[in-house]
Order: sequence, then C-alpha cells, then structure tokens
Amino acid sequence: TWDDADPHSINYNRAYFRQFFYSRYAEDQLVFTDQQLNDIETLYSVAINNWNTQMAIDSLISLVENPEYSGANRIGCSLLYLAQMSTDSTEYLNYLLQAFNDGSDSWYGNGVNVGAYACFLLIEYYDSIGNESEYFKYKDILSENYLNYIDHRERYLDNIL
Repeated sequence: TWDDADPHSINYNRAYFRQFFYSRYAEDQLVFTDQQLNDIETLYSVAINNWNTQMAIDSLISLVENPEYSGANRIGCSLLYLAQMSTDSTEYLNYLLQAFNDGSDSWYGNGVNVGAYACFLLIEYYDSIGNESEYFKYKDILSENYLNYIDHRERYLDNIL
C-alpha cells in the first residue's frame, strides 16, 4: 500500500510527484477552455514529436509567448525544453531562469518538477562557467526546497550533482 511504500524509493517519489501534475492539470481546467487546453497540448506535442528541430522551437515559442496561455502548466515545461534546445549560452540561461522564476509550479507528467529541474540545470551551468556564488545559491535552494525530486531519467537531483 501507499503508506507502506519506501519513501526513498524512486517509484514512490515518481508516483508521489505525478499527483502534482494531475493537480496542476485540474487547475488549468478551471482557468482555460477545452479549446485552449487542446491548443496548448497540440503546440507542446509538436515539440515532443519533433525534438530539437526548428519546428519544435517555433511551436514552443508560440506557446510561451501567447498571453492567452499565460500561467498554464505546460509553459514552465516548454521554457525548460527551449533551454535544452538552445545552442546559445545566454539564451539557455535566460530560458532556465524564466522557467525557474515563472514556472516552478509546473510539472511534467512523469513527476519531474520544472522548478527543481531548472534549479538543477542552473547549478550545472554555473558550475561549468565557474560562477561559485550562483552555483552555491542554487545548490542551497535545491537542498532546501527540492530534496528527493527527480529528473527525467528517474534519478534524484541531489544525488547526481
């Protein structure tokens, strides 16, 4: 049963965090029309099905820049995807910061939290450029706020730093 599950198990945490995705989707259903939700998912799906192509990037930009969709769960996810598809370090950082600042309450269907994953990627980025103050700032945020959160490969973020 759920109560008997090992809280340190990755499957336990993935299942636990997936419920937040469903909760955010339920919130979106209260804010957006069925047509808007369908349009959001369609634009998002273009990126998923055409990963790292200009078509994917254009679709995600169209999604995140449309004020009609502001605040939707998929916006945070899209910002992280745009960061991951970026080849420019300034653009990469800007998308990561925007995802962290504006999309931290967004969730992927697999239980990954946008805020936690953006924080993790910011730690990696600042480590790679040798910016110790920002590295430790985000490392502290991860340790304080995102303990036992997971990445897309179902690894604990705090374990893979």
